[in-house]
Amino acid sequence: MDPTKESCGYTKYIVVFSRSGRCLSTVEKKFPGWFDCPLVEQGRLEAASSGALLRKEGYQFDEVHTSVLTRVNEGADIILKELGQKHIPKYKTWRLNDLHYGDLTRKNKLELYAQYGEKQVQLWKQSYDVAPPPMTPDHPHYEEIINNPIFANGPPKDEFPKFESLKMLMERSIPYWENDIVPKLKQGKRILIVSSAQCFRGFIKYLDHISEERIERLKIPYGIPFVYELDKNFRPVVSMKFIATDAVVYEVQKRLSSRGYFESTLKLKTATLLKKVIKLHANYCVNLSKRCAFHSRNVKEGGSKVIFVRHGAGEWNDKNLFTGWYDVPLSDRGRREAIGAGQKLHSLGIHFDEAYTSVLTRAQLTLELILKEVGQENIPTFTTWRLNERHYGSLTGLNKQETAEKYGEQQVQIWRRSYDIAPPPMEPDHPYYKKIRDDPRYKDGPSTDEFPDSESLKDTSHRTIPYWRSYIIPKLRKGHTILVVAHQNSLRALVKYLDKLDPEQIMDLNLPTALPFVYEFDKHLQPIISFKFIEDEETVKQAMARVAAESKKKKKEE
Repeated sequence: MDPTKESCGYTKYIVVFSRSGRCLSTVEKKFPGWFDCPLVEQGRLEAASSGALLRKEGYQFDEVHTSVLTRVNEGADIILKELGQKHIPKYKTWRLNDLHYGDLTRKNKLELYAQYGEKQVQLWKQSYDVAPPPMTPDHPHYEEIINNPIFANGPPKDEFPKFESLKMLMERSIPYWENDIVPKLKQGKRILIVSSAQCFRGFIKYLDHISEERIERLKIPYGIPFVYELDKNFRPVVSMKFIATDAVVYEVQKRLSSRGYFESTLKLKTATLLKKVIKLHANYCVNLSKRCAFHSRNVKEGGSKVIFVRHGAGEWNDKNLFTGWYDVPLSDRGRREAIGAGQKLHSLGIHFDEAYTSVLTRAQLTLELILKEVGQENIPTFTTWRLNERHYGSLTGLNKQETAEKYGEQQVQIWRRSYDIAPPPMEPDHPYYKKIRDDPRYKDGPSTDEFPDSESLKDTSHRTIPYWRSYIIPKLRKGHTILVVAHQNSLRALVKYLDKLDPEQIMDLNLPTALPFVYEFDKHLQPIISFKFIEDEETVKQAMARVAAESKKKKKEE
């Protein structure tokens, strides 16, 4: 792809930016900053995805510019390998480093939220001119950072930062742009820049003259490169244009799924599971990139947030039975899970304006326990059958493993997770038919015509999405923060709707019990942050795997 073009009387230069993948500190929910740590396997996958997207679009580069940090250089190398351009010159500079997080470096974000409050920590992280507390010589990583040989060529000791705001970061990165990158662009060089989100926020603020308030809202996804097209005066003609379409990403997913990424660390047993991980991650990146706060210079204001929680384990979950609309209480494990979810939310200092849940006891009790832990028991709460679990029809009360033995794992998986295939209907002679139909909790709905005997996820969506639009969206328009405690499939229906997942993608999604996840919305109620769990990545992965294994056949004893 040509780095310069003549169009409408101006010269157009093209620069591609790609955020490096997740590193060890990021996965540990710690601030990395200038601490040097490697990419994790997911980060390497994200870098590979970025390179694959660039190759698909035909990008060729003359040189790449990165920071001196290992994670960024490793990401750049993976991108170039995917592009088949490992030979091009690579320029490393501390001026493209991540933000120096000072005293916050390598400290756990959730613990910092508890100590200082989430608002203060986010101010240190996202604001333009408010820097975190300085790193003092007694900090556990002070000597390790300041004496790291990667800084042998700079900065000088008298310039070595102890902390930085975004404004301070720009004071080192923008001169590099003007003195090193712009002259190369004038020479016709095709340039790729690989660095951190904070470094890119500085460039974006500078190039697009973004206000201090708006730059605080900018989120940059992993794994999706973006492009700036500049006129002859190096002013943006196109700003932050992401290199991603659904069709392109799907092809990238297929190609990457045949590679060996993830296998060494996650020890994936099947290509199907590998494909699932890649697909979910890439879909997350695509949706986030589409809804990023800045796309083609269209800045979207944020303000509303929803925390979703699947109820804690019910007694039938512990027995591995299909539950559906049958009303069962929480088990002891489920109560502990609900309390743990509440404690996690309390540590983040989130205040809710109202809460929504189903009419089923296991969801309502989970909500009560969470609200008690966060000290917000008096907020308005709303219950509706439209947030119920999907109706499992004749499977209700059956053991999942025994059902898999009888019908086969594939058939049971289709009943559990497919989009438009419902289980066999519950007939009047079913042992739980009258208990469900005659339950007084349904006196206000559904009507006799609406009352299901079985539901697919598509059927479930037909009742949950109208409720979302009619009752929850109006509150989000007011900037409210909302808690929704519901069920595996009513929440899967909402995730599919919000992130525009296709039926194949949603089939692979398994939601663990009582692990909260977040959506944040812009002023147009499009997600800025999608499906972000308030828990470490490894815990979520293991919990999802346990849910997926519920309907597998019992291993035969030898």
